[in-house]
Amino acid sequence: MKLRLAPYDLLTKKVNAFDFNKLDAEQIEKEIIDIMLKHDGLGLAANQVGLDARVFAIHNKEAEPFAVFNPQIIESSNDKILREEGCLSYPDLWMKVKRPEHIVVKFTNSQGKTIQEAYNGLLSRVFQHEYDHLDGICYVDRVSKLIYNMARKRKRKITN
Repeated sequence: MKLRLAPYDLLTKKVNAFDFNKLDAEQIEKEIIDIMLKHDGLGLAANQVGLDARVFAIHNKEAEPFAVFNPQIIESSNDKILREEGCLSYPDLWMKVKRPEHIVVKFTNSQGKTIQEAYNGLLSRVFQHEYDHLDGICYVDRVSKLIYNMARKRKRKITN
């Protein structure tokens, strides 16, 4: 596995369910977390590393990073917050994205245990960003073309 940068075909496709009978969940968790941390990320989805499976890693800097397998967002708040986001597959491209502040999620961990938790703030945002990846949605799809083009122009000024 290695980090894939946009444009990359798998980033725009909904990925398949994670199959615990065919894939080694603990090994994949370790690899995705290692790649995420190597690139100083807060989250990383399987399709960003070339894997067609519903799994991502998240990290809130206050706790140990962990992987989320076959996640579901079962509830989200009506109040939405506009906050800046970046993405490892789109280096140095920052844009403000509006997302629900609070979510309730259900997923399986690498040991096969079902977890249901409520997240808010940064962890909620990272979870939603990575969850979108599994559905083939990138954060650039969540903003207007004008906002996206302005962000790309800022990036060119910074990186040139």
